[in-house]
Amino acid sequence: MDKKIIGFLSLEVLIVFLMSLAYLPQEFSFVFLLIFFLGIIVLDDLDSLLLFILSIPFFVVFPPSSLSDAMSVWRFAVIILFLKIFLTSAGARKIFNEIRKKKLKGIEDFGQRFSVLLKEIKKANYYKILIPLVAFFLIALLSLFSAASAGAGIKKIIFISSAALLFPIIMMAVKEKKDIEKVIRAVFISLLVMLFFGYAQFVASFFVRLYDFWGLWDNYVIQVLYGEKMSVLLSYSNTWFSYYEGTDLPPTLRMFSLMPDSHSFSMLMIMLFAVTLFYFKSSNDKKSRKKYFILMILSLMAIFFSGSRGAWAGWLGALAVALGFYYFGRISKKNKLLRDKRFLSEHDNHRLILVAVSLFAILLPVSSFFLNMNQDAQIVRDGLVVENRGNALLRRTKSIYDFDETSNKGRLQIWKESAVSVAENPLSGVGYGNFSVAIGENVSTTKLGSSAHNIYLDIAVEIGLLGLLFFLLILWYIARKLFDLSYRLKDDNLRFLSGAFLVAFAWLSAYGFFDVVLLNDKVLIILIIIIALLYRAEQLDYKGK
Repeated sequence: MDKKIIGFLSLEVLIVFLMSLAYLPQEFSFVFLLIFFLGIIVLDDLDSLLLFILSIPFFVVFPPSSLSDAMSVWRFAVIILFLKIFLTSAGARKIFNEIRKKKLKGIEDFGQRFSVLLKEIKKANYYKILIPLVAFFLIALLSLFSAASAGAGIKKIIFISSAALLFPIIMMAVKEKKDIEKVIRAVFISLLVMLFFGYAQFVASFFVRLYDFWGLWDNYVIQVLYGEKMSVLLSYSNTWFSYYEGTDLPPTLRMFSLMPDSHSFSMLMIMLFAVTLFYFKSSNDKKSRKKYFILMILSLMAIFFSGSRGAWAGWLGALAVALGFYYFGRISKKNKLLRDKRFLSEHDNHRLILVAVSLFAILLPVSSFFLNMNQDAQIVRDGLVVENRGNALLRRTKSIYDFDETSNKGRLQIWKESAVSVAENPLSGVGYGNFSVAIGENVSTTKLGSSAHNIYLDIAVEIGLLGLLFFLLILWYIARKLFDLSYRLKDDNLRFLSGAFLVAFAWLSAYGFFDVVLLNDKVLIILIIIIALLYRAEQLDYKGK
């Protein structure tokens, strides 16, 4: 990695570290942005993108303002990055030269240029996904005419649009196959940082009382990364601990790393699993394979340690796709009518993906063992008397289908109220970003995590069934593209990554039935980066680069 990137990143991390220790005020978030800005001036397009990706775990928020009480630095960083890469691109330079030479003299000339651009977009491999995406945003905008708070919807649209800028950024900054490898490595490192902090938390919980950990992490880390209001909220309501009803067992820490909640952390670990599996497969020596295998195990165990039952249940979606991959390949081998070199050559890859996905179930007792060790440490340290012991992780796993469990009862009630809202407003919904209205709460509670706990139901409530249809089309086109790329890319390793990430994408999509954290900023950013990268890989394949 370029030493300049390391230098700018080190300065960013130093500022976040000092802010977390309260040696620097929140206003130094502007210095963080200034360092990033200087970085992209000094660095070329690709290295600027790499700096952004490596900065993802450390993005802090600005002090409260009239615009937002907790706007993250990345929102401005991505705009700066886009402008820098766009304004220095060959297409932009060509337009500027034409303007300077007065070849473009009016609206008509610009209209012709725009018409040419539209024709190029129609030929692009991402055109199919662009149609439902534009339709989704239009429906979201229209829903605001009847919304209780149009401002909440506009903010949500701007937020998603900001993250979506990473797609064209990838398309412009990644120019060769070797660039793809660099971006994947940056994503991998960024996710590894999340994994590291997650396990650091878990180890710390063996020695620190959970209440003390709660206060320290909330007051120092959360306040810097997510703002004062989020810190206040998490001081009395969070997803950082698992509680075991009907037992004497003490609560256990739910791994969440540098994220505000354990659910979004588990989604990052699902994506880390896919990227680590890619490196495991593409490694040529046993030593590297062993290293990546251990990291893959740690990422899967981190999903258990997150305590996110939606992620555990969502694994069935990943398993279904992995099994489909594997058995379709077997059928292709046996049936002459289905034989296809594409499918035959990938059968071994799909077997590896299926085995890797199956590891998640195998690691349940291993994860349970370490979680019990963690509980034993608490029991001894705090001098607790526990009569009704049992197995902590198995108890929580069984609670997935316990409809009398407090969390499940609350979720079922929200689903019921959400379904009623959809039935009453099937076309327009209650307005984008206005979900809380559907359950009789103030719009401001949306910022505090008010949602349908189901991304599909959440979208149907906010913008109606037509909006949900277009959202499902977006997911379908992405899944279909990943499937095609897993057979058609020339590079064997990138074909494998496409297949592995399709399985991870199915896992994330299945998880969507239990939560809406797909729209967490850092989860959405990394998801878009990986998907855009694979779309770009297909384009470079076509160009022979």
